[in-house]
Amino acid sequence: MRAVSGPNQEPALATAGGKDERGVGYVKRNAIVGHAFTSGAAFEAHLEWWMREIADGRLHGTTGEVPLVRFPAGGGVGAPAA
Repeated sequence: MRAVSGPNQEPALATAGGKDERGVGYVKRNAIVGHAFTSGAAFEAHLEWWMREIADGRLHGTTGEVPLVRFPAGGGVGAPAA
């Protein structure tokens, strides 16, 4: 993907975003593929269940920690880890 900063400037190559895309791929491969949903509400309910029961309880590949333990519920984004 190329971004242009302003008129008469050369496009810049996108160099960031890899980790975000990997997260999206993880959800697609592990939470969505192979499932059929009858509505948007059913899809959202499945994702909420999957995040709570599967994703938050797994051992994270990079940190080696369980996300729900590292970031307890209610801590909010940017809350210090325990």
